[in-house]
Amino acid sequence: MKTNFLIFTILTLITFTQTSCRKTLNLTTDQQTLLSLKTTISSSHPNSILTTSWSTNISICSWRGVSCGAKHRRVTALILSSFGLRGSLPPYLGNLTFLRSLDVSSNHFTGPIPSHLSKLRRLKTINLGFNNFTGQVPSWLGAFSDLQYVRMSNNSFSGDIPSSLFNGSSLIEINMRYNMLSGKLPSDICSNSRKLEALFLTGNQLSGEIPANIYMCRELQDLRLPINSFSGRIPVEIGNLSMLRVLSLGMNHFEGGIPAEIGMLSQLETLSIPSAFLTGNIPNSFFNFSSMKSMDLSDNSLSGTISKVTFHILPKIQEMYLLYNHLTGVVPKEFGNSTSLTTLDLAYNRFTVFYIPELIKSIEGMDFSTLTGTSSKILLDFIIEWPASWR
Repeated sequence: MKTNFLIFTILTLITFTQTSCRKTLNLTTDQQTLLSLKTTISSSHPNSILTTSWSTNISICSWRGVSCGAKHRRVTALILSSFGLRGSLPPYLGNLTFLRSLDVSSNHFTGPIPSHLSKLRRLKTINLGFNNFTGQVPSWLGAFSDLQYVRMSNNSFSGDIPSSLFNGSSLIEINMRYNMLSGKLPSDICSNSRKLEALFLTGNQLSGEIPANIYMCRELQDLRLPINSFSGRIPVEIGNLSMLRVLSLGMNHFEGGIPAEIGMLSQLETLSIPSAFLTGNIPNSFFNFSSMKSMDLSDNSLSGTISKVTFHILPKIQEMYLLYNHLTGVVPKEFGNSTSLTTLDLAYNRFTVFYIPELIKSIEGMDFSTLTGTSSKILLDFIIEWPASWR
């Protein structure tokens, strides 16, 4: 009996010792990792927080930019945004295996993303924006089941966006604006990432068609794909994104006209599709936006007339840009029904008649100077008679 008790006591002590050593090792590993990071990178700030705050005299959980979990006392967040840091990310950052948030944005980091960071499988947020990172977007990001926010804008990433990135079922935001990304978007872009709320890909070199599968991202609120080389038709399936508030597709190479289905987007506040080679009429359903504040369809080849009912159902419109198109007919005096409109640019179209007096009387504070540049003599006569401040 005593022998059994002794064996039980010894096993308990061994287990406790191993557990304590393992915890100590993990804490030590985190500290060594951060101290190595400190020696690897430099700072443009004379009194860098890495020098003044990251000291072995205090717990790493008290270091500036570092947060630890309450349970395991492991590093769970590394927030080093706008610290003026220079250098490249060292591979041993992958040792911070409890890390949930990594933010090194707005610094001067260079080089590719180390493959060892693929060990950070608990990550929920990765923010590498506004640096000088190069190389490809890591495909292993798609293996992070908890990943919600991928922010890599304003860098020099190149190559395709890996299709695996969109495997994450927890993704909420992908922001890769202003890089050098190329290739096509995967055709099944929203098959798994159905919780996606924001997709920002402005200012890259992406091509091909916008996938019709986009409609499966039912929670999408902000879709920004301008300044790329997308082609083909704007998919009618976008009209199924009932939660969409911002749609920006300008400066691409689309074919055909504006899908009438966009008129189904009742929550849309900003619509921007300038310089996109659009043709055809502006569908009447296109103006069915009770929440619309800003609309830009400038520099296309849109034709036809503007519906007289437009401004009865755009009660919140503040800015409208329809310049550089082929619009004809009468500019409706119903423009004057809008109490929120401040900027209206209809220049360089083919309008023939304007209800200028009604507009002046009804819309206080509107900038009329942008009405110039049409082929209408009637309009030009009115401009000559306006006060200089309106020209």
